[in-house]
Amino acid sequence: MTRETSGPARRRERLALALAALAAGLLESLLPRPAIFPFMKLGLANSIVLLALVRSGLVLAIEVNLLRILATALAMGLLFTPTMLLSLGGGAASLAAMYLALPLSRRYISLPAVSVCGAEASLMAQLVVARAIVVPGLPLAGLVLPLLLWGLISGAASGALAVVLLRAMESRE
Repeated sequence: MTRETSGPARRRERLALALAALAAGLLESLLPRPAIFPFMKLGLANSIVLLALVRSGLVLAIEVNLLRILATALAMGLLFTPTMLLSLGGGAASLAAMYLALPLSRRYISLPAVSVCGAEASLMAQLVVARAIVVPGLPLAGLVLPLLLWGLISGAASGALAVVLLRAMESRE
């Protein structure tokens, strides 16, 4: 599934994917979220990161993910804040989980299932970061189940979006 891009084509794809992820990240930042779960997002930006991972591999997905996190934090006035640390932790865990699950998508699981793996990893990593840095002593027991359910829903939805975007991009090539 991964295709190689180099030179100007790679830069254009990186820029297009980073801008799409930034737009999705900004949109998600503007949507209201429950106060008790401020890191519960739809995962629209993860759709773009998954798309980058599928189309161009891990390096481009890392670049897109980091550019999205940094640019969104800068645009929202959250650079070097606990919110940005939550995003970095969640983004790194999500990408790692999707990277590890992606080979299974060729035979055993769907792309939305790969996205669910990323969503679950992101939410759990954000809980760990929140407890370690933002709210020491945060009681995790009551938060895990609702977040796992949310990860299943949002991960499946963002994975379905990634499938639609992937098919649209492939049909134009």
